Amino acid sequence: MGGEKGLLIGFILFLTLSGIYTFDILENMQDLRDRTDFGKAFPRHGLKILLWLICQGEIDQNGVLQLNFNPAKNVFGIHRYLDREGVFPVLDNLPKKYYTVGSIGPLNVREHFPDYVTEDYCNSWGHSLRNVDRIVIRVQDDNPSRVDEVYVTQHFRDKNLGSHYDPGNTFKISSNLLREIQKFCPHIYQTSNQNHKKDQNDSNNPGLVEFLNEVGYRSSKNKGQQSKSSNSQHGHQSGSKKRDCDTVLVKGYDAGLQLYEKDSYACLRLYIKKSFFNWKKAFRYSWVALYTSAEVSNQEYQKYKWSTDFEKSSEEDHLEDYDVYEYQSKIAIAPGLQARMMLHNSYTDEIARTEPWPELLSTSGINWSFWILLLFGLLAIFVIKILRDASRIVRPAPPFVDVSEGRPGL
Repeated sequence: MGGEKGLLIGFILFLTLSGIYTFDILENMQDLRDRTDFGKAFPRHGLKILLWLICQGEIDQNGVLQLNFNPAKNVFGIHRYLDREGVFPVLDNLPKKYYTVGSIGPLNVREHFPDYVTEDYCNSWGHSLRNVDRIVIRVQDDNPSRVDEVYVTQHFRDKNLGSHYDPGNTFKISSNLLREIQKFCPHIYQTSNQNHKKDQNDSNNPGLVEFLNEVGYRSSKNKGQQSKSSNSQHGHQSGSKKRDCDTVLVKGYDAGLQLYEKDSYACLRLYIKKSFFNWKKAFRYSWVALYTSAEVSNQEYQKYKWSTDFEKSSEEDHLEDYDVYEYQSKIAIAPGLQARMMLHNSYTDEIARTEPWPELLSTSGINWSFWILLLFGLLAIFVIKILRDASRIVRPAPPFVDVSEGRPGL
């Protein structure tokens, strides 16, 4: 019996050292739908980041994904993955590296992605699943844009197991499935650079909607409500700059404050941690107000609302650890608008302040100020040229009277 156990351990060790791993391989869309929960429901973003990544390149006849950017350049938050836990096949001396894709926590990463990738993250503050999904790619050393293996995985949901990737929820994507997914790309509104200024939410993105429906994405009422407040109502169609979605912490309390837009009006959202049982007592005299800019004093508010008078959203809209309370004002959203929260009935005990609402940009991402300055410059050059040409005109001599004596003309 002991000898058989030793043989088994030796065989497992041999498989590990030789780099032979048995992964579940997702061969087609049906496998992606039926055999994994990867990115399947709000607020997880795995399926959306997978679609985004595959749409950033072309798949050749060998099933290799040739990206249109270099993942080794640390773009889109992509970084080298050393796999110290041994989740993926050992590379040994192979001229290849692993990179991980999908961490959208930092602001300077989120701003590079289209809205449909980040919208659920933006509207699920405090949710433990909003940033767990990852994609691991294997690339060639001499050509990092050439991806020959793609895996989907996630961090352990049980935080006691650490922040490593969960081998039980790791799957390899076959080249056939890569091709099936890429068929949705012609109908995806996105670019691979920073100019993500178009409205790219689910409802206005037919390729995305079709893909999510086919793989069984479970869209909840919560998700739909959040999408509307996040994007389709955030003014992208009317020329609003893509803004960050971070909720600011309320100092000293398990709560958060968020400024968002709905139907072109400024709206406020309070996140209250469910363990914060006495929040109404703590915020009995607390109030939240809207200000035209960050420069005005706390006394110069436009509209205020008592914190305890915010309306609680429906049960379906609650997050895992937080209850959500909202207030919809009748003040039009505008650049520079800001929300501030006071603890007491005074102006000196501010406990939260949002970032000012950003300046407007065109929907297509055109920098209108540049073009206006250019137009004025060309106009100035044109006017100067006219004036110079006019100065060169030879004027006829004045019609003085020709006299032999005296002054001219007399």
